[in-house]
Amino acid sequence: MQINEQEVEALTRLYNALLDASARRDAEGNWVDVVPQPEQLERLRLAIDGQPERERRIISWRYGLGEFIGKHPTLEEVAEKEGCTRERVRQIEQKTLARLRNIQKGP
Repeated sequence: MQINEQEVEALTRLYNALLDASARRDAEGNWVDVVPQPEQLERLRLAIDGQPERERRIISWRYGLGEFIGKHPTLEEVAEKEGCTRERVRQIEQKTLARLRNIQKGP
């Protein structure tokens, strides 16, 4: 699957959100972005595609993926479209991020 530049940027943001804090610090303790390998991005894309519809849609909206490329709505905007509260969107996002973290760690 070919991933365009905007989607690479969005997947990289999501990939970095999934990493433990210690993995995102350099030797001096400064925050750094980790640049994932193309295979890691593809694995993440497949993991997102494997999520239930609502979770996939919320993660895609929040990180600007798929049909939502370039869009970064607030929790309020996503909640309005989903017909739920901001807190519920946040809960779904956190649960999905945890699930994706487990998938990224592998067996």
